[in-house]
Amino acid sequence: MLLLLTDGLPEQKNIAAEMFDYARVHQALQQVGAGTPENIIAHLAKAGEAWMSGAIQDDDITMMVIKRKEESHT
Repeated sequence: MLLLLTDGLPEQKNIAAEMFDYARVHQALQQVGAGTPENIIAHLAKAGEAWMSGAIQDDDITMMVIKRKEESHT
């Protein structure tokens, strides 16, 4: 799996002006990494929104997930 993202998600700030940061992105990704690309993106977006706790988003957020399909050897 490959996750490509702009700095909008990790630099998202909560009402205390604390950034979400790359460590939290990594933690959120570990929670859902086995899912579909759509589920992974939705989960990361929700984690960022929850972190903001009502703060206004001030940067764009772009994410792309690429997963390799596993081959069946039957």
